[in-house]
Amino acid sequence: IQINQETYDPLDSSNYFGVEPSCKETISRAGFHGKGFVELPSHSLNRVANLAFVFRTLQPDCLLLLAGYPQRILGDYDEKDTKGNYSIWLQDGHVNLWINAGSGGIHLISEMGVNDGEYHVVSVTKTKRKLQLRIDDQLQASKHLPNASSIVILPGSEGGMFLGGIPPTSEYDDLPPEEKISLHGAIQDIVFNNHTIYLGNPINFVGVQLGRVGPQMGSNGYLHEVLMKTEPIGKSFTKPPEGCHRDETGKCA
Repeated sequence: IQINQETYDPLDSSNYFGVEPSCKETISRAGFHGKGFVELPSHSLNRVANLAFVFRTLQPDCLLLLAGYPQRILGDYDEKDTKGNYSIWLQDGHVNLWINAGSGGIHLISEMGVNDGEYHVVSVTKTKRKLQLRIDDQLQASKHLPNASSIVILPGSEGGMFLGGIPPTSEYDDLPPEEKISLHGAIQDIVFNNHTIYLGNPINFVGVQLGRVGPQMGSNGYLHEVLMKTEPIGKSFTKPPEGCHRDETGKCA
């Protein structure tokens, strides 16, 4: 197969599942089918920071992003941790954000529901201890981190940031049930501190199609289903076999 005068083998997937090696440097999306995850280097949040990504799903409950030390991510939001972590998930169709800078955390919930299969933008801005959650550029919630702690420190290049799901290990047993549900949808265009995070060189990924849009859903998915169910025009005008008499349904009698 040749595209733009470049030849590649579509069956060569030894390094990337469902991704052509020739485009690995520009992969910015991933398709999830409810049974996998992508692990990337984690990103600390300094005094002034931001993160954002685009996603779509029909699920009311699922994990979108989780970053931090597994043993420090607890289901009890009143528990004080000694290491930083943050996570974003859906519960009852609303975006939930949990951020802890090491001396207690805060929990923000969006006002609008987003599990309609359409693309939505989740953005978080951090200015010292103030956190703001926005969906599609609309402010949803705002809170301040407790005490004087304002920096969320994470492992960095060692990994620890997961998209669309988590590994099936006991380290995450204390997470809320909603955060243990893998995503069925897509995540793309991840940005930390105004820099796009590419997915062409993940630390680990299982059951995820890198570089793909995931399952069909939303308005585009509906159009796709309609086109698939519609009989081709050429077929509808096929000349009937000799001796065939069509009845009122169009079938040969």
